[in-house]
Amino acid sequence: PDTPAAVFIRPTLRFALDAAAPAAALAPVFAQAEALLDDLPESVEALAETFAENEGFESRLRAVQAYLARNVRQAGPAWSALRRGALTPPGVTLAEGYGNRLDRVLLWLALLRELDVEARLAFACAEDDEALARFGDALALEEVPLWADWAQPYILLPDGRVLGDEGELDEPGASALSSRPLLTAEGPVAYVRPEALRSHTESVVRVVVEPDGDATLSREDLSWGLAAGAVRKSDRDLTPELRRRAVAAIAEGFAPGATPVSEYVCDTQAYPTRQTLAAEAKAYAQRRGRLLSIPVPTLLGQVYGLRGVSRENPIWQAGVESARNTVAFWLPPGSEVVSKPEPFTRRLPGGGSYTLTCTTAVVPHSGWVRLTYVAECDLPPAILDAWQFPGLVEFDRLLTAPTMRTLIIRLPE
Repeated sequence: PDTPAAVFIRPTLRFALDAAAPAAALAPVFAQAEALLDDLPESVEALAETFAENEGFESRLRAVQAYLARNVRQAGPAWSALRRGALTPPGVTLAEGYGNRLDRVLLWLALLRELDVEARLAFACAEDDEALARFGDALALEEVPLWADWAQPYILLPDGRVLGDEGELDEPGASALSSRPLLTAEGPVAYVRPEALRSHTESVVRVVVEPDGDATLSREDLSWGLAAGAVRKSDRDLTPELRRRAVAAIAEGFAPGATPVSEYVCDTQAYPTRQTLAAEAKAYAQRRGRLLSIPVPTLLGQVYGLRGVSRENPIWQAGVESARNTVAFWLPPGSEVVSKPEPFTRRLPGGGSYTLTCTTAVVPHSGWVRLTYVAECDLPPAILDAWQFPGLVEFDRLLTAPTMRTLIIRLPE
């Protein structure tokens, strides 16, 4: 449809996304990038030599990733906000310790080539006019720079995998939602699944409940894609005092008054990133006679970030959320479940889905009862119409209802 956004976006981008020559629009970028990569300063060459001490391609790749995560932060104007020839030399990015997405990709590329890896600069772009119109209209609603949507820089490795500036790797493959040609200076060479580059998190919370109501809790969080980048950035910016407060906040998130009983581990060098913490909570569950009322940790929280203006305007769902959260309870031997959150599956507006499952098992030898909930949510890119707003509110209320937050068991006599 010829909405105001579509009328503005289509002619603005058609010059670069014409099917006859999509790579031609990026020719100035490729040309300047190769010129910079052919004239590297000694500082970049010397740094690459330190990574050469690692044996094997994968170990060298991870060594480069770890160094850049610690020493070169993402900052400065987005490359999409600059003219197409405004590239920062890798030596300058290294010396200044920061750069935008393209700056960081070029430094990655420079180091890999110094290690004799035949890697190439590539961009993930919209494939067709229909995809352009759909994503362009939605992006206009959020005022996101248009270049950022259809020309994100990546590195194409010799084995066909794709490397992003945060170190995420993806196998080439087609997407059922919106395939994006991966463009190099020679033209399109592969396809990358945009879903694999989305933020994805997996959390596992373990709750061991004693008959007196005290509990020991632990949590492990894994993050992929942009979520991993956010973890690295937040961990890098933490001072010792801020880290102490962050650990206290995580423990308090288990239960009021909970105290950490382990070191907080945040492994930002791994991919996915990994965060772990264990805590103790006195009187976590409330006991009345033989009944124990046990709080259920938040399985996912509200799915939609709703605002009042959404009642009249469409909502752009960016599709950056994919999560799998597990909450496992260890209950005293002989426990009987009286009331618990009930499993369900719900199709969400825009093609999303939410599934909550529950399994019960008796642990061999000890007799403890293990009750495990798994919540899985996936939100693809979509535009949600204003008339769907009441349904979105109702679903958020379902997740936060008291019946979804409390587990009641009966202890044996």
